[in-house]
Amino acid sequence: MYGAPPPPPPPAKTAKPMIAGIMNLITAMGAFYWTYSFFVAGAILAGIPGAAGIATVFGSMCAIAGILALLAAVFCFQRKNYGIALIGSILGMIIGGVFIFGLIATILVAISKSEFS
Repeated sequence: MYGAPPPPPPPAKTAKPMIAGIMNLITAMGAFYWTYSFFVAGAILAGIPGAAGIATVFGSMCAIAGILALLAAVFCFQRKNYGIALIGSILGMIIGGVFIFGLIATILVAISKSEFS
Protein backbone atom coordinates (compact mmCIF):
# COMPACT_ATOMS: atom_id res chain seq x y z
CA MET A 1 0.00 0.00 0.00
CA TYR A 2 2.89 2.34 0.72
CA GLY A 3 5.92 2.99 -1.42
CA ALA A 4 6.54 3.81 -5.02
CA PRO A 5 3.83 3.24 -7.58
CA PRO A 6 4.31 0.28 -9.88
CA PRO A 7 6.24 0.99 -13.09
CA PRO A 8 4.22 1.62 -16.21
CA PRO A 9 3.69 -1.35 -18.48
CA PRO A 10 6.09 -1.63 -21.43
CA PRO A 11 4.77 -0.33 -24.73
CA ALA A 12 3.07 -2.89 -26.89
CA LYS A 13 5.23 -4.24 -29.70
CA THR A 14 3.56 -4.43 -33.08
CA ALA A 15 4.71 -6.04 -36.32
CA LYS A 16 5.19 -2.69 -38.08
CA PRO A 17 9.00 -2.51 -37.68
CA MET A 18 9.36 -6.13 -38.81
CA ILE A 19 7.28 -5.54 -41.92
CA ALA A 20 9.29 -2.38 -42.59
CA GLY A 21 12.48 -4.44 -42.27
CA ILE A 22 11.23 -6.95 -44.83
CA MET A 23 10.26 -4.13 -47.18
CA ASN A 24 13.72 -2.59 -46.73
CA LEU A 25 15.32 -5.93 -47.62
CA ILE A 26 13.30 -6.05 -50.84
CA THR A 27 14.30 -2.47 -51.59
CA ALA A 28 17.96 -3.30 -50.94
CA MET A 29 17.76 -6.23 -53.35
CA GLY A 30 16.32 -3.90 -55.98
CA ALA A 31 19.11 -1.39 -55.38
CA PHE A 32 21.76 -4.09 -55.76
CA TYR A 33 20.09 -5.27 -58.97
CA TRP A 34 20.33 -1.75 -60.36
CA THR A 35 23.92 -1.49 -59.17
CA TYR A 36 24.80 -4.60 -61.13
CA SER A 37 22.86 -3.36 -64.16
CA PHE A 38 24.63 0.00 -64.21
CA PHE A 39 28.06 -1.58 -63.82
CA VAL A 40 27.36 -4.02 -66.67
CA ALA A 41 26.06 -1.16 -68.81
CA GLY A 42 29.23 0.77 -68.03
CA ALA A 43 31.32 -2.18 -69.20
CA ILE A 44 29.29 -2.52 -72.39
CA LEU A 45 29.40 1.21 -73.14
CA ALA A 46 33.12 1.53 -72.39
CA GLY A 47 33.83 2.63 -75.96
CA ILE A 48 31.56 5.68 -75.75
CA PRO A 49 33.31 8.64 -74.09
CA GLY A 50 31.70 9.48 -70.75
CA ALA A 51 29.05 6.75 -70.84
CA ALA A 52 31.01 4.35 -68.64
CA GLY A 53 31.66 7.07 -66.07
CA ILE A 54 28.00 8.05 -65.86
CA ALA A 55 26.94 4.43 -65.46
CA THR A 56 29.55 3.94 -62.75
CA VAL A 57 28.30 6.99 -60.84
CA PHE A 58 24.69 5.80 -60.97
CA GLY A 59 25.76 2.28 -60.01
CA SER A 60 27.69 3.62 -57.02
CA MET A 61 24.68 5.68 -55.89
CA CYS A 62 22.50 2.57 -56.05
CA ALA A 63 25.10 0.57 -54.10
CA ILE A 64 25.16 3.17 -51.33
CA ALA A 65 21.36 3.24 -51.20
CA GLY A 66 21.31 -0.56 -51.05
CA ILE A 67 23.78 -0.66 -48.16
CA LEU A 68 21.75 1.93 -46.24
CA ALA A 69 18.54 0.02 -46.94
CA LEU A 70 20.21 -3.12 -45.53
CA LEU A 71 21.25 -1.17 -42.43
CA ALA A 72 17.69 0.13 -42.12
CA ALA A 73 16.37 -3.43 -42.31
CA VAL A 74 18.75 -4.59 -39.56
CA PHE A 75 17.80 -1.68 -37.30
CA CYS A 76 14.10 -2.28 -37.96
CA PHE A 77 14.47 -5.93 -36.92
CA GLN A 78 16.35 -4.87 -33.77
CA ARG A 79 14.05 -1.89 -33.13
CA LYS A 80 17.07 0.34 -32.54
CA ASN A 81 18.44 3.57 -34.02
CA TYR A 82 15.30 5.13 -35.43
CA GLY A 83 17.21 7.82 -37.35
CA ILE A 84 19.26 5.46 -39.49
CA ALA A 85 16.24 3.21 -40.05
CA LEU A 86 14.28 6.18 -41.36
CA ILE A 87 17.11 7.58 -43.50
CA GLY A 88 17.83 4.14 -44.99
CA SER A 89 14.14 3.68 -45.79
CA ILE A 90 13.92 7.07 -47.49
CA LEU A 91 17.07 6.53 -49.56
CA GLY A 92 15.92 3.04 -50.48
CA MET A 93 12.63 4.50 -51.62
CA ILE A 94 14.23 7.23 -53.73
CA ILE A 95 17.17 5.38 -55.25
CA GLY A 96 16.45 1.72 -54.58
CA GLY A 97 14.40 1.01 -57.67
CA VAL A 98 11.44 -0.60 -55.88
CA PHE A 99 9.54 2.58 -55.00
CA ILE A 100 6.35 1.09 -53.54
CA PHE A 101 8.18 -1.16 -51.06
CA GLY A 102 10.41 1.73 -50.01
CA LEU A 103 7.37 3.95 -49.54
CA ILE A 104 5.61 1.36 -47.38
CA ALA A 105 8.80 0.83 -45.34
CA THR A 106 9.23 4.58 -44.82
CA ILE A 107 5.63 5.00 -43.66
CA LEU A 108 5.84 2.01 -41.31
CA VAL A 109 9.11 3.20 -39.77
CA ALA A 110 7.72 6.71 -39.33
CA ILE A 111 4.51 5.60 -37.58
CA SER A 112 6.30 3.13 -35.29
CA LYS A 113 8.80 5.64 -33.88
CA SER A 114 7.79 4.87 -30.30
CA GLU A 115 8.88 1.23 -30.67
CA PHE A 116 12.50 2.14 -31.41
CA SER A 117 14.97 2.60 -28.58
